[in-house]
Amino acid sequence: MLRAGDLDFDPLTIFSQLQIELPSATIESFYIHGDGQGAVQYAALLTTSQGGALEVQLGGDGQILCSQPLN
Repeated sequence: MLRAGDLDFDPLTIFSQLQIELPSATIESFYIHGDGQGAVQYAALLTTSQGGALEVQLGGDGQILCSQPLN
């Protein structure tokens, strides 16, 4: 079970790298996923003005860990 104490991200900077690298993208949603073993993942769903969508996994400091296009 994920508890608030398990969260280690700064809400003021979690999107900072996204805004630098993808300034025209729109952040549609942000989610936090716990795996039941204590690991926590942060991710954002983005859309672009060209009609594309991306899922981007983030580090707690806003570092972009990986991304994948969504259909």
